[in-house]
Amino acid sequence: MNKNFYKIDEVSQHKYYQVPKELYTNSKYKTTINNDAKVLYAFLLDRMELSRINQWVDDDGTIFLMFKREDLADLLGVCMGTICKAFKQLKSVGLIAEKRQGLCKPNIIYIGKIEYENNIPQQNEVFLMPSECENIDDKIDNLSDSGVSNFNTLDIQKITPNNTEMSITDNIKTEIIDTESKKTNAEEKNIKLLDSS
Repeated sequence: MNKNFYKIDEVSQHKYYQVPKELYTNSKYKTTINNDAKVLYAFLLDRMELSRINQWVDDDGTIFLMFKREDLADLLGVCMGTICKAFKQLKSVGLIAEKRQGLCKPNIIYIGKIEYENNIPQQNEVFLMPSECENIDDKIDNLSDSGVSNFNTLDIQKITPNNTEMSITDNIKTEIIDTESKKTNAEEKNIKLLDSS
């Protein structure tokens, strides 16, 4: 058995392409474009950041990419037919547009924004959880005969379930845990304790 699995104290250092969830949940994209097109869109979104850094923008500020389809096929490990089909699907739903340059130059690619099916929170909008606490006895009084007798407990908070459609998971910050330095510090403390006794 392979013993090279992630442990609880290890943090992944991989780089990722981010595929927008909306491509799998929005009816406009879910069945209209296949997984090859979704992965291609994620790849193009990633490359758009490089174009932004390099100031590849039109006069009106629109970011563009220049990429030969042959190079995309090679990078994604698929054939040219798959790339052409993915481009056609992305164009049909408005997620990309191309402008030909001619003279064997790569097309200029513009990345379209996703149209959201559900209302999503705006950046300035804040969602608050209910913070009003109710006494457990009040809750019990509202229940029908369920065989619950008197018991003492702390007050509980009414909490609405997590709606993943409205959670902004992209803004979660994670910390890298430096387990080696923690282990070294713990070992040093143990040695000092042993030396002092």
